[in-house]
Amino acid sequence: MVRKRGAFTLVELLVVIAIIGILIALLLPAVQAAREAARRSQCTNNLKQIALAVHNYSDTYNYFPTGNFGCCWGTWLVRLLPFIEQQALADLYVGAGYNGDFKPEPPRYGATANLPVIRTQVPAYTCPSDSNTQAMSLYNGTAFFNYVGNYGNTTMDRFS
Repeated sequence: MVRKRGAFTLVELLVVIAIIGILIALLLPAVQAAREAARRSQCTNNLKQIALAVHNYSDTYNYFPTGNFGCCWGTWLVRLLPFIEQQALADLYVGAGYNGDFKPEPPRYGATANLPVIRTQVPAYTCPSDSNTQAMSLYNGTAFFNYVGNYGNTTMDRFS
């Protein structure tokens, strides 16, 4: 006599669920590793875009962007904004030049006029692989960025 089975037993269901759980547990680290690799790739791409922007700036003005503009006028990040497709943000920034001949003196980097710019998190300047990026998106009132530049000789002899 052949008996018909209409459903799974509880033990069979628990075994299948346990096997699925083990497979997910084995797969999860691989997915996380793939996500981290994608974030690292984005960081590399950001550096490439910044390097291209520096060279486009150099082609336009025949010199590399200034590391910083005196004490309080901004950095090379401000100068590169138009070259990383952030022209609208660059247009909001007031006083993006060296303060040698400006009359009247333009607002400083942290001035109220420039707050919309310095508080904007620019994706090209931020590495998604950095775990501190979200926690420190605004550090001391300014946006947090991951990339820095060496502005070479720090003497001002060429301006005298």
